[in-house]
Amino acid sequence: MAKPCQGKAVRAEELDAIVWQDIKRFAEDPDPVLAELEAKLQEEPEKTLVLDREIEELDSDSTTKHSERERVITL
Repeated sequence: MAKPCQGKAVRAEELDAIVWQDIKRFAEDPDPVLAELEAKLQEEPEKTLVLDREIEELDSDSTTKHSERERVITL
């Protein structure tokens, strides 16, 4: 039998206020967040390279599928 969730209930209004505060802070000054992300990317360059390769492969696959679809449509 499944156990009931042990998480604390959070009021949506309170959560929304916190999230929008963070969004506004980022919109007004994104530099601290971007600097933190850049630092994380520098700490794990091998992960970045793997993700870059995956993105390239997916872009290539997408282009190939788009071309195939265009050929089928024009038949």
